[in-house]
Formats: sequence, structure tokens, C-alpha cells
Amino acid sequence: MPPLFQSYNTISLAVHAQLDSVLRLWQRRLGPDLLAVYLHGSLSLGRFQEENGDLDLLVLTARKLPREERLSLARDLLGEAGAAPDALGKKGRRFFVTPESIDQRIRDLSKVLGYGIDLALQETLELEDLEALLA
Repeated sequence: MPPLFQSYNTISLAVHAQLDSVLRLWQRRLGPDLLAVYLHGSLSLGRFQEENGDLDLLVLTARKLPREERLSLARDLLGEAGAAPDALGKKGRRFFVTPESIDQRIRDLSKVLGYGIDLALQETLELEDLEALLA
């Protein structure tokens, strides 16, 4: 019996294949405008339950994606997940494209994430330095 909670290193080959497929889709559609794809949520925290979990990804791009492009990507991602293209927007679906109203929060989160990586990699950087940058 698999463990109750899983991490990236313990998930099934099927979940790895789904992540790879989604990453290839983003790379194919955005090319050099794709800056990074971050895994977050339960899988990144080692709390993923494959039978009822979802894959949470934070995708950073070099440009703002127009609404039609975001919807097109959402339809393609639903197709990768095996959902019908008309499932987009149906109540009860767990897949969504973030509205523009939270774009600033995502930018702030990406800044915090970047500073966290800097803090981990640069021995001379102090927490106070990061607090000053975030103020």
C-alpha cells in the first residue's frame, strides 16, 4: 500500500507524466516568455494524496497574457488532464485561471519566493536585508 501522503519523489509515474505533459504544454505555447514553473501546495509540502489531490503550479511569464490566450491555455490544460474542453468554467471544477484582480498578489509572492531563494543561496544576505527590500 502506498504511503498516505506523498511528495514529488514518491508520487506515481502517472503523476510525473502529467506534470511533464503540463510543463511541455507551457513550454510549447509560451516559449521564451515562460520564465518559471513552481510546484507548490500539498505536493511540494509532502502532503499530496494522489487519489483526491490536485497539482498546484505557479507559472511566471515575461509578459501579461491576454484573456483569450489564458482561456486557450486553460482549455489545452484541461485537455491534457482528460477533461472535456467545455468543462472550463463549470461549477465544481478545481481548475481555474487567476483573474487580473490577484495579479499583484502573485507578483508579490514571486518576489518573496525569489528573495527566499536568494536568502538560501547567499550566505552573506541577512533577513533584515530582505525585510528592507519587501518594505
